[in-house]
Amino acid sequence: MLGIGEEERPSSKCYVTCGALQSYINREQPPTKKQPYSTIRSNHFNHTVELILPEQAHHDKFLEGLSRIKYCTVILSLEALLERDFLTTYIKNGNIIMLSEGRVGIDNTFRLSDGLLRLSLDRETYERAGLVGKPDGSAKTKRGKSRWVVEINLRLPSMVHGKKGYQRLLRACENVLKGSVQWLFCDLDQNESSPNPIDCHHPTHKLPQPELLRTPLVRVPRFDFEMSSSDAPTLSKAVEMSTVEKDFQERAIEYYEYLNLVCMESPRIVTTDAIDPFLSRYNVPVTEKSVDARLVRLRWKGFLPARWIAELWMMTLSSLASSSDWFSLIVSGFEGRGFTILRQPQTTLKGAREGQQHQQRCDTYLLWEVEEGP
Repeated sequence: MLGIGEEERPSSKCYVTCGALQSYINREQPPTKKQPYSTIRSNHFNHTVELILPEQAHHDKFLEGLSRIKYCTVILSLEALLERDFLTTYIKNGNIIMLSEGRVGIDNTFRLSDGLLRLSLDRETYERAGLVGKPDGSAKTKRGKSRWVVEINLRLPSMVHGKKGYQRLLRACENVLKGSVQWLFCDLDQNESSPNPIDCHHPTHKLPQPELLRTPLVRVPRFDFEMSSSDAPTLSKAVEMSTVEKDFQERAIEYYEYLNLVCMESPRIVTTDAIDPFLSRYNVPVTEKSVDARLVRLRWKGFLPARWIAELWMMTLSSLASSSDWFSLIVSGFEGRGFTILRQPQTTLKGAREGQQHQQRCDTYLLWEVEEGP
């Protein structure tokens, strides 16, 4: 009313994908290009992972065999990444991910994954640094000032001391991008040999532990419905939710809302909930096949890499391969990104092949991807 807060903010977008899961997956070499594995692999920087499943599907040794992920917080300068020992051990020969502190779209932030260093800079810093980049159309400050992105592959043969590209980056770090910042650091190879180049910077090591929550008796919708080409125009390609068929859109929204209420420990899904409808009009999507059951939620918080999340997904999928139980994996990432995967056991999948209608029973998935809008 007073004109406060009317500034336009980019709205988040949610994309939904549905499809069939392969009947056999090699846990040692999972797919990298097929969904939902490609989405898991593309989200490198995550801070929260939640696994929801029925209580009868969980047991004391459920997480047995899952790797223990370790990460650390450390204060160092961007120039420290270019030191010979650090560059050779962790980037040239190793595999690490790093994320600097800072507010996205406001501060100068840095991140490193797969040897690719990405610098998000304001215009003034970018011009002073003398590096080659491109405008970042997805990020602007509150005053509308443009930002720039510089991406440098530190694994290139030219990224060694004495080469032109290396020396240009080194000068920018010494003269413009100087000063120490706090980083999140994770060695994906989990190299525990001593001494490590990171040890001289006195890192604080952390080991995320799962938080176990057992819900009271709650209403659980039946995550099982027939999917066909009319429900999802493209079963293997992400489509924006506003463009899918209305019935499929409504079911996808209902399931997504329910899973988030489980994560929030909302009393609205408890069977004994009797809140006045004037205060809350939410109802669990109940059908004839809905049941009352207890659920288990496992939650990890920290700096969680995509490789570990893929291992968790594969382990859960393998453990429940012969089960009729559903489960959901919810991942929240930095920079406003995240995704949710719902595995539905033995769903009827309809389609057309060579002009004839056919259907099959197979495990399917629903995938929701959330991204901040441009």
